[in-house]
Amino acid sequence: MTSVLSKNAVRSSCDTASGRLQCIVRPLTDMLDEYAAELETLFDQTPHPHPVLHPDCLKAWFCGTLDVPETDVRMAALLDGPQIVCAGVLDPWNLTIAGLPGTKRTWQLHGRRLFGKGLLWNGRAETLAEWLTAISRILRDRSWGGLMIEALAVDTFLWQGLSKYLQQPRPELKLLRPHPVQPRWRIRLPDTVEDYWKQQFRGKTRNTLRRKRRRLGSFEVTVCTQPEDVPEFLEAAHEVSQQTWQSRELGLRVRNSLQERRLYETLAARAGFRGYIMRRDDRPVAFVINTCHQGYVHYEETGFVSDLARLSPGTVLVSELIDDIIRSGTCHTLDFGLGHADYKQLFSNVQTHSSDVWLLPNGPVAAAAAMLISCRTAVHRAARGVLQRSGLLQRLRRRRRS
Repeated sequence: MTSVLSKNAVRSSCDTASGRLQCIVRPLTDMLDEYAAELETLFDQTPHPHPVLHPDCLKAWFCGTLDVPETDVRMAALLDGPQIVCAGVLDPWNLTIAGLPGTKRTWQLHGRRLFGKGLLWNGRAETLAEWLTAISRILRDRSWGGLMIEALAVDTFLWQGLSKYLQQPRPELKLLRPHPVQPRWRIRLPDTVEDYWKQQFRGKTRNTLRRKRRRLGSFEVTVCTQPEDVPEFLEAAHEVSQQTWQSRELGLRVRNSLQERRLYETLAARAGFRGYIMRRDDRPVAFVINTCHQGYVHYEETGFVSDLARLSPGTVLVSELIDDIIRSGTCHTLDFGLGHADYKQLFSNVQTHSSDVWLLPNGPVAAAAAMLISCRTAVHRAARGVLQRSGLLQRLRRRRRS
């Protein structure tokens, strides 16, 4: 059973905290048509923006394709006179709160997701605070249940600005984490492949990885970085995706859609795409999709065919792509993104933490959601502790991914 906690309404603008900036909320397509040059400039000013937030990529994903359904995608932007100083893309999203373990009841908040896991902004802390103040009023005015930010790391500018905003007296937003904070793994890439392997692994671990390569047998890894290579890459990744545990558990991850092709071709044209396909006996068996910008590589999607799980094709492919990225000389950091996995920890030399974050207008709904999430988290933590101490957790995880 699903209970609906909020409904949508419509309005076009709101005041900011200082009154100096104007906040507008308009359809994304209108904003891209009217402010394309300004948004491109803002993208260049943004500290470490996700590459999909470039205006060309937003057009490729949301506009102009027959397989993109009509959606109410909005942009919430702050204007200082005629100049945009901060902007976030808000697409419809249901924030689902599961009931207590053993019950089937769920609650849904009809809200928004911050597309691209971040904002375009001018890098000034006060601008970020103004946008957060404005978004709290937008959520109330439009009766949007909340705003979801995916995989928000604790060492990002957005998290730091959000933390500062929440420390002020009587903030208008309440922060909730629907799931516990998880380790987030990164690789600070050295100058050479040899330096990475010597610094990262002891001799025993290096030998173990070599044995995995030999056990996998003969294989070939193809790297896709050019727009003209994207269709063939997507076809192979789609074939693999249909046979992965992720698709079995979470739904098909790579659909080989026109929308995906347009986005990845646009990224590749901007040197922002690195796709990897592993073939064994001419059969695609594993893939990784990465996006890149300003020296950062974002590990977006991965999968391997389940029937070869015992041969560790995913682990071998990750080792191959690390070597390739280092040799390219164009990147300094590989970010594995949200979610712990043993292979991520194995290859990484930097650890931080991240989680999905919900921002809800302060009030009874936020208080009820916080209480329910807190109860579920306590039960989940206790059960996980029992499984971890008994050794069952690791075995269940391996079985799930085989």
